[in-house]
Amino acid sequence: MLHSRALEEYPKNLGLVRPDMLSADFDKSAVLQQADRSFHQNGHVQLLTFWGIGWKPLALESDRLAMAHLGLITATLQNTLRKGTRLTLLLGDNHACANEVPDEIIRSYADSINKLAAEFGFARCELSKLHPVACSDLDQLELTPEENALYAPEQVHYEKSARHLRADNAERRARKYFLVRYRERQAIAGKFPDAILASPDISQRAVLTPALPTFYIHTLPLPRLRKLKPWFLKNY
Repeated sequence: MLHSRALEEYPKNLGLVRPDMLSADFDKSAVLQQADRSFHQNGHVQLLTFWGIGWKPLALESDRLAMAHLGLITATLQNTLRKGTRLTLLLGDNHACANEVPDEIIRSYADSINKLAAEFGFARCELSKLHPVACSDLDQLELTPEENALYAPEQVHYEKSARHLRADNAERRARKYFLVRYRERQAIAGKFPDAILASPDISQRAVLTPALPTFYIHTLPLPRLRKLKPWFLKNY
């Protein structure tokens, strides 16, 4: 292990003790073992997190606040591990496509976020390049029996989330969103096999995340904002 320290010598929450950082319990052992693999493979610990796209064309102060918060989480983890830790944003342009966000908004916001992330020293990976999806084909794709078995019990919750973005066509958009996210998991894990995922999703949606050691975070630090996502906020 890192610095030959035993697992029990690391703090329970890896130093992420502020309530605005973690949103659920996680497997400390799996995260630490992956950190060890990541460092020996890459010379640093690779951390990933998802960053979505809503209906605003440019990054705003809410996005900057969230970036600063992610920087604090990354720095805290680096201090605990005593190894360089680098964060890559997985930019969900595919997810926005599934939610029928216009392409001009997707591209404008993605460009704006890429510039903002560069200021914080975060790497970026647009998921459309990692797992290409033709937006025009999504309506024709069907869930497999396996996918439907996972989607159906939570369908009402996916549709509720879709309505937070827009009221119309929530059932269709929720199905496409699930399909895109479920099918991109292997591509993400294949590109970043030694990474740790800092997931902004609720732990109940682990089925949508790649098979990587994961801890669950709040993307925004303020108590009144913890259940919100910066890419959906126009102000705070």
